[in-house]
Amino acid sequence: MIYFLQSPDGGPVKIGHTGDLAVRQQQLQAHYGRPLAILATMPGDRETELEIHERFAPHRLGRTEQFRPVAEIMAFIGRPLLVGADPDAVEPMEVSSIRQPTAITVRGSKEWRAWLERGADHCRTDTSKLLDISAAHYLKSQGFDEPPPKR
Repeated sequence: MIYFLQSPDGGPVKIGHTGDLAVRQQQLQAHYGRPLAILATMPGDRETELEIHERFAPHRLGRTEQFRPVAEIMAFIGRPLLVGADPDAVEPMEVSSIRQPTAITVRGSKEWRAWLERGADHCRTDTSKLLDISAAHYLKSQGFDEPPPKR
């Protein structure tokens, strides 16, 4: 499922993909330290999410999955643009100071990504946990016995 979330007081629109919207909404609210309202949902998978991100790329805020709430996006999801909103003045939501995660990019082909996602689904986990477990297992097999630190 594709979701579109936004803080009730306005700001950027977070566009993402999830299999469990209620859990994902709670995760993001904790991540950003603010409530987030569901603007819209639609059927779709990760590929659909990437297509939507590409479609609205000119309105993307940096390297985030957050977008300015421009009329084009709001019309796409069937929501009116708020009167007086200035999409150009919208800043990305900052991560809550409670937890500052570090992102790691792993490059690969679309086929590799799909394979990794299918493997994670098969193991009933997400790709980041699958990569954690795989890295720990491989390093241990190579004689590196240090346990991984807390994420």
